[in-house]
Amino acid sequence: MSWKPCAGAPSMNWAKMDVLLLPTSPTIYTVEAMQADPVTLNSNLGRLHTNFVNLLDCCAIAVPAGFRKDGLPAGVTLVAPAFADDAIAQLANRLQGAQPFGMGLDR
Repeated sequence: MSWKPCAGAPSMNWAKMDVLLLPTSPTIYTVEAMQADPVTLNSNLGRLHTNFVNLLDCCAIAVPAGFRKDGLPAGVTLVAPAFADDAIAQLANRLQGAQPFGMGLDR
């Protein structure tokens, strides 16, 4: 089965929105967990949160979005139709620049 029939279905919805804002990652794994089972855990991260972007011929960019209550980082992903890369890159830059926190060691 070709993926192309699937790509047409979301195009109807792009007329209703400019961008999707989604969590970048469903969870955060510890270094120890990743070292113990890197293939499975990396597959878990990509399966729901990145693979569909390519399959549906979209573009996406991830942006830091602050920190969770437990101090771990959080992020969001902007998803847009194919060839909207420049537009979502500009939006991502504005989102990141508007954040009141520093990144990493700067916070």
